[in-house]
Amino acid sequence: MRGGYLIVGAICMGLACSSMAQESLLYQSLKRSYGTTSMAMGAAYTAVAEGTNAAFYNPAGLVSPALLYSYQNSERQYDPQIKSLSHSLLVNPFQLSVLDMSHQDGERVSVKMLSMGIQGGNGLDYGINYKFTDEYQLTKVMSFQSADLGIKAQLIPELSLGVMIRDIYRKELSLPTTYSAGMSFLTPSHRVRYAADLHYQRVSGQSQYEAHFGLDAALSEGVSLQLGWHDDRVSAGMAIFTGLFRFEYGMLMSPFQDESHLYRFGIRLGRYQNLYTKNHQYSLFKPKSLASFVIDESLVEGRSEVSLLGGKKLGTNDLLHMIRLSSLDPYCEGYLIRLGSFSSSLTSLGVIQEIRDQLQYAQSKGKRVYIYVDNWVGFSGYYLAAIADRIYMSELGMVSQMGLDLSILRAKSVLEQFGVSQVNVVHGAFKDVLNPMTEKINESERFHLETLMDELYLKSLAQIRMDRPQIDWDQLLDVLDGRMVTAKKAKALGMVDELVYWQDIVNRLQIENQKVGLLQTQITPLSQFVPAPSPYLMRVFNRIAVIEIDGKIGLGGSSGNFLFGGKMSGVSDLERQVRRIISDPRIRGVVVRINSGGGSMLASDQIYRLILRLKKSGKLVYASMGNVAASGAYYVALATDKIWVNPSSLTGSIGVISSYYNFSELQKMLGFSLDVIKTGRYMDLGASNRPVSDTDYHLLKRFQTFYYDVFIDRLIRHRGYTEEEAYDVAQGQLFTGEAASKINLVDELGGFYDAIDHMAKALGIESPELIFVRPSERLRLGKIGKMGFSTMFNVMGVPEQGLRRYFKDFM
Repeated sequence: MRGGYLIVGAICMGLACSSMAQESLLYQSLKRSYGTTSMAMGAAYTAVAEGTNAAFYNPAGLVSPALLYSYQNSERQYDPQIKSLSHSLLVNPFQLSVLDMSHQDGERVSVKMLSMGIQGGNGLDYGINYKFTDEYQLTKVMSFQSADLGIKAQLIPELSLGVMIRDIYRKELSLPTTYSAGMSFLTPSHRVRYAADLHYQRVSGQSQYEAHFGLDAALSEGVSLQLGWHDDRVSAGMAIFTGLFRFEYGMLMSPFQDESHLYRFGIRLGRYQNLYTKNHQYSLFKPKSLASFVIDESLVEGRSEVSLLGGKKLGTNDLLHMIRLSSLDPYCEGYLIRLGSFSSSLTSLGVIQEIRDQLQYAQSKGKRVYIYVDNWVGFSGYYLAAIADRIYMSELGMVSQMGLDLSILRAKSVLEQFGVSQVNVVHGAFKDVLNPMTEKINESERFHLETLMDELYLKSLAQIRMDRPQIDWDQLLDVLDGRMVTAKKAKALGMVDELVYWQDIVNRLQIENQKVGLLQTQITPLSQFVPAPSPYLMRVFNRIAVIEIDGKIGLGGSSGNFLFGGKMSGVSDLERQVRRIISDPRIRGVVVRINSGGGSMLASDQIYRLILRLKKSGKLVYASMGNVAASGAYYVALATDKIWVNPSSLTGSIGVISSYYNFSELQKMLGFSLDVIKTGRYMDLGASNRPVSDTDYHLLKRFQTFYYDVFIDRLIRHRGYTEEEAYDVAQGQLFTGEAASKINLVDELGGFYDAIDHMAKALGIESPELIFVRPSERLRLGKIGKMGFSTMFNVMGVPEQGLRRYFKDFM
């Protein structure tokens, strides 16, 4: 790496320099720097081009995602005194800048500049400026117009080149065109940047050159130091930044002229993400590397989420998207997956199967998959690990619980001891089988769940057997009952390939890669293989939109649990998303991605009708089922043109259930009394201050039948069932995706990207651009916060208002 620093130094020393011509106020306004950090770096900024400073030095840098406002103020101590200030607003990829520079004697220059960055892709970007300049002299005002063109090339992640042609177009402006070329080198630690520029212009037949050199060093998190030199002047500065705020201060002076110096400060508000340093793969010459990521119990279904106690959690939709994009990247050699522990639950196999399928797709493209088991692995985790080219495990790791289990906690007896009871009104024989407020499951319910579990388990076990033929299956039978196996024993059984600690994994991979002709192993986070968005002009009619239905389906807006995590899909936000999609002619198809167990019947029906609106607008609509798409979520999927499901996903649970709590005994225990005055016999129907009578129950049951019949009607209309067939599958049963396909509940077996690929083919799109249309989530406290109020009123016997409490849930 020292050789790289020497090359930079040699180039810098080789650049010749001589002073430019006498500088007028107009010249300084259009040719000299106006940013604090850039000035402190000796104005060697053509290849750096970051933030709002990019507009002046190289507008190609405006392609980085940003929303910024900056203010710069400087005082130039010459004779006479010169002052300048500027305001800039950057909303990627556009920037509006206003610069005002004035003499003490009254002469003034005002520059208004509109800038735009154009993303060319693969590290080659362009940018343009158009400037409106007014020069105010003592007796007259003159106006000029001019334009600049900039190019920036990220050769490798650490090295970029820049070219800027300033005032390439001039109207009424007599200043010459200036040509600038620059280079920027960032050390691998990303803590020090070296930069050099060479400026050239031709005046009165004479060629003039000027060299600029700069350095930017991170002293600590949030503090950086800048140094620079050009012509006979040296510069220095410091920046302090945190979150959305950045303060900059710099100075420029000449060791040979005590009176020639300048002081400048600036503030910047907003967010900025450097596309070139944040995305390791955004360069012309990319390094080949392994994409690394972690899969553990923090992985959540659907889209990613953030909560106060749970932190940031990666969603399966985003993970699948990143795996697919990286699998198509020729600079991704494969994957290094750090596998943490997560439970072997009945509902985890669907998404694991989908991740497996995407990794196997990557293997078909020549990628290698390495999986490191951090500590403990159960059946679900090993089902994923089995497809790896090599499985590594720490020496103190273990394999256990190589099977599935389902526990249903029954709380009815406990709550009854505290004077709380519940009545469920159910349509569907198996609809309440997982309800914690029911009695012990009967034999038919147990048989249904055991059949479901055995189907998932045996299918997954057969796939593991195909993936790992080296396993000694005769001895493995002793492991499949759930007992623990040490890492050493797992290696002897052929379940893992090698025992190694995580700190040594790169060295081991280096040995493995040398066997297949790879000289060096580099590790890059998976997120850095996501390509930058394509330029707007290239976004033709090739878009497929993704609408995500995650968590419980309800009325109102979508929300996330602020404290613990979890998501709810609200009708209001989904309606806004649908309107946006309908109004965008570039979107030709929509995939409704579902990870939900259902929710409000009214909300599900409204989403069902939104999908019909999408179809009526001419969009092709598919449903893709993730881990679980049951009850109301399945009702929503019925409206789509085609339903896709993973073989191991869970769907069905077709039926209606509503629950009514009775706190009357608890009220007596606490000493509450309640007087009820009503105008009709059933005005307090379903209230929590009295039990549900037989008459009440039959009334509720008859009324709920209407909603159940609506569900049956949708089945008959969309799936082609007879009435008898529809009632047979609408008893609340859960089905695996494979079983559902055999009885025509779904159309196709396959994952998220199988649905995308099929839709693209049906629409004649060769390279679809996937757009995730997501709501701006509202944060909520969740059930604990709501229970504090609703439970208090229920205990007191205050009835909830409105019939929406009736029949609100499918599950």
